[in-house]
Amino acid sequence: MDISGFFGYREKKRAYWLLMTTITIRDFPDAAKETLRAQAEKAGVSLETFARELLLAAAREEKLLPAPNLLLLSR
Repeated sequence: MDISGFFGYREKKRAYWLLMTTITIRDFPDAAKETLRAQAEKAGVSLETFARELLLAAAREEKLLPAPNLLLLSR
């Protein structure tokens, strides 16, 4: 049974906000942000969409680097 018709606009909007996840990245280099922004613009999408797709692709990858190796890459 589809119950989506039982909820009004406000309830659906509230549920949407409850399901969203926010990630904050501190100390991200400005040059890296500008590079990502330029790549997003070239792809015709927002920086937010571009970053989301990068993170989703990384999350699907089976061979992610362990956390200590990631720290070494940032130096």
